[in-house]
Amino acid sequence: MRGGRAGGGHHRRRHVDLSVSNLNFRNGGSGAGGALGDTPAGGAIDNGGNLAVSGGNFTDNTAADGGAILNGDGSLNVTDAVFADNTANNGGAVENNGAMVLAGSTFTGNTASEFGGAVATAANSAGAKVTGCEFTGNTAGAGGGIWTTATSTVTGSQFRRNNAANGGTTTLSGMRR
Repeated sequence: MRGGRAGGGHHRRRHVDLSVSNLNFRNGGSGAGGALGDTPAGGAIDNGGNLAVSGGNFTDNTAADGGAILNGDGSLNVTDAVFADNTANNGGAVENNGAMVLAGSTFTGNTASEFGGAVATAANSAGAKVTGCEFTGNTAGAGGGIWTTATSTVTGSQFRRNNAANGGTTTLSGMRR
């Protein structure tokens, strides 16, 4: 899906289940919701329900929060997806304010001007579980790869050449490894 202005991708309403497999989201912009949405968040997807993403690419999406995906108060499960060159204030690729599982995914060249070059997880969220992911060349003000203040777990993941003015690869509070 190619983005546009308001609603260029996908906006998820609360309490709705959606599975997305092997779709490519490119150039979503969130003047109002990016590829799918109606808020200035989630350049490709603004999630408020239960979202499962399997495979696919999220490339060159832009939003205020969650360059590719904003997980509002929903549940997000991402497996084997690629996030490249997405941009946001917080969560260059993904911002999580709900419950999130990331597995076997790649995050490359994403940028956040504030927190979480690739991923930002807020304190009010249910946290994140990150397994077998690769974080390379992501940049942020704090937490070049991952920024979290929620209880989160990262296992079997690799971090390479991520940069931040504060926090380098990760900025952690409540992180388990």
